[in-house]
Amino acid sequence: MDDRHQPAQVLGIDAGGTYTDVVLVDPAADQVLATAKAPTVYADLSLGIAGAIGALGRDLAGVQRVCLSTTLATNTLVEGLGAGVGLVLLGFDAEAAARQDLLSQIPPCPRAFVPGAMDVHGEVLEPLDVAALRAAVEPWRGQVRSVAVCGVFAIRNPAHEQRAAQVLGEMADWPAVCGHELSGELNAVTRAATAVLNARLLPVVRRLLDAVRPALESHGLPCETPLFLVRGDGTLMTEELARAKPLEVFFSGPASSAIGAGHLAGADRGVVIDIGGTTSDIVLLDEGAPLLSREGAVVGGVRCHVPGIHGSTLALGGDSHLRPSPGGGFDLGPARVEPVSLATRRFGLDPSRITGRITWCLHGLPDFLVLGAPPAGDLPPRERALVDLAESGPISIEQAADALKLTSPTLLPLSRLLGERILLPIGPTPTDVLAAAGEVEHADRDAAGHVAEVLCRELRMELDELVRALRREMAERLIDGVGRTCLERWWPGYHWEGGADVALRHHGADDAGFLTLKASLRVPVVGVGAPAGAAVPGAAEGLAAEHRIPSWAEVGGAVGAAVARVKRVATVTVRPLYEPSGAVRFALYSRRPREVFVDMEDALSRARTIAQELAREEVRGAEWSEGGALEVHLETAEERATDSWGSDLWLGTQVRAIARIAATEE
Repeated sequence: MDDRHQPAQVLGIDAGGTYTDVVLVDPAADQVLATAKAPTVYADLSLGIAGAIGALGRDLAGVQRVCLSTTLATNTLVEGLGAGVGLVLLGFDAEAAARQDLLSQIPPCPRAFVPGAMDVHGEVLEPLDVAALRAAVEPWRGQVRSVAVCGVFAIRNPAHEQRAAQVLGEMADWPAVCGHELSGELNAVTRAATAVLNARLLPVVRRLLDAVRPALESHGLPCETPLFLVRGDGTLMTEELARAKPLEVFFSGPASSAIGAGHLAGADRGVVIDIGGTTSDIVLLDEGAPLLSREGAVVGGVRCHVPGIHGSTLALGGDSHLRPSPGGGFDLGPARVEPVSLATRRFGLDPSRITGRITWCLHGLPDFLVLGAPPAGDLPPRERALVDLAESGPISIEQAADALKLTSPTLLPLSRLLGERILLPIGPTPTDVLAAAGEVEHADRDAAGHVAEVLCRELRMELDELVRALRREMAERLIDGVGRTCLERWWPGYHWEGGADVALRHHGADDAGFLTLKASLRVPVVGVGAPAGAAVPGAAEGLAAEHRIPSWAEVGGAVGAAVARVKRVATVTVRPLYEPSGAVRFALYSRRPREVFVDMEDALSRARTIAQELAREEVRGAEWSEGGALEVHLETAEERATDSWGSDLWLGTQVRAIARIAATEE
């Protein structure tokens, strides 16, 4: 019998910063068959995935597709990490960009301004200067691992970007991310920012995908088993597309958790809070799907041309770095560290080295370092020496500084090694404190107890006081995040003043006005993630809302991945080209090279064809794995204006093709 006609099971995987969760789901029966989790291993991501799949203890012969969500991309950019990237700007006026402060909207990285531009119609305004390109990027050898390329009006004609990418590949085999491949929007600065963040994530997402296949095959899943990733809008994308556009999975974890939370809690509307190891994601849920940003996703404070949820990602989680503050009290995050009470089991940290410490968080640094992912290339001598020290197991920062003959641990060359996760930091976290209080069962309680004892001594608190203060701090940050997220969606002109109080003050006003309202939520707060019970109830109480923490909440992201659906949208635009003679031609713009037609109907017909082809290309392989037929729906929108004589002008037509898998009849 053809396996494709058997009842389909779905394997959902959520690869997080701390744990990798898996679920086996029977969609037809709407049933979770089994769940499991295993620690995420940065040195070899396949180990965490394989370990979680193995812990399921189930025969996977009925699995028809694998759906993956991940917070690795989110964590990478929230923590300011990722691979080194260079940015090539084609046809930009460097002086004008500096005067208008345009480059502040692009993540910091090495930049090169190279001659070569298109005009607004896609005609060559300035040839690409290949010699200047080669000279500009030559110093980048050994400094960057990928390159972003963005040209002025490249969405009208991508030829210069495509040629530049070819040259970069010939020079140093740099993977190049072109702006026209990611967005059809005219704002070149935002396209450049989008390209940079994509390039930064290329190695992260590709490394994850390279790890998934061996882990699946080691448990008997054929190599042809379709693999999908959850996009930032909660739909599924193919593996091939994820490799080319990794930024589209930036909100993968939050979107998947929102879908899973709503599914598990039976809530079509609500605020979903997913508390993981590194981040807490806040997503607004409506009609069972996450609400999307109207203006594109915001990644690390940068507006990007990618679809994404309207939500917030807070640098707050069970593994946030917890340390005494010089001004009193404690600081929490934004950096993530491996919890001390888990490091004894995960990394072989000797318990005697924990009980021997009389202080934690010296200089605000992590306390121990352990080897993470293998370096992608050669390292400078001092970085290489530090990595060699960590190869034999966790090393304290004091020992590392002594071995490298440095006068202080603050001089350790940690930035890039931590940024690319070549080294992993170990230090106190909320997980340690909660484990000491008996609220976390999977940690080394003796190690956690010593961490908490020293912290309490330094903070002059009893353990129960520290736990209450920690819960309160986490709840207040979540309340603040929920309030800001809701205001930004519906009342963007007003400030959230903190707590559950909203001051009706418009941006730019000199005073807070006379009226303050008490805010409350009219929808439930749904918590998922292993630490959800520690902070979500307090956050909901502060917002006068009901809270729900459903069954399977600890694997909500994996459930969301398993129940997500395939969908893809492709857009093609037709615009008139007015000649000086009065003749009119019609230009067709898409991710493919520009086409020009004499007849408008020919142009529109071709636009419909290309839109359907592009949408189908990006969901190729999804049809049988989803168990339904592929449908493509066309939408057409005209852009019109009125001239000074009152006449109606046609400015262009946008053709959208929406490809999705039709729901099967049960």
